[in-house]
Amino acid sequence: MTQIVSLPVANTFPSLVVLRSIHSNR
Repeated sequence: MTQIVSLPVANTFPSLVVLRSIHSNR
C-alpha cells in the first residue's frame, strides 16, 4: 500500500519542482 501511494507522490513532487523551474526561468 505504501509503495502505491509513494509512486504518485514521487511523480507529483518532481513535476511541481520542474514547473517552478520553468516559471523561474521565464
